Amino acid sequence: MSRSYKKSPVVTLRNNATRFFKRLANKRVRRTIDLEAGTAYKKVSNSYDICDWTSRVTLEEFLRTYKDNSYYDFLTSDKEAADYWKKEFISK
Repeated sequence: MSRSYKKSPVVTLRNNATRFFKRLANKRVRRTIDLEAGTAYKKVSNSYDICDWTSRVTLEEFLRTYKDNSYYDFLTSDKEAADYWKKEFISK
């Protein structure tokens, strides 16, 4: 097993969520009645609806903001928050 780790603190959507949104966009295109030939399918829905976004969060930013976010109520100390950040944002 490889012991590699991510070099940059990037958060992306999980593959299942991205696959779901791509499938919805594909359904929207297939169910469109008046669709011209060629690249007209690009005008049916916004490409950002597919949810291919990423977010960079450094450790300092996370430590500054996790106390204000109710999603992170289970973190009680800065050490726990740093360990969580390392697990979620750096580890593979």
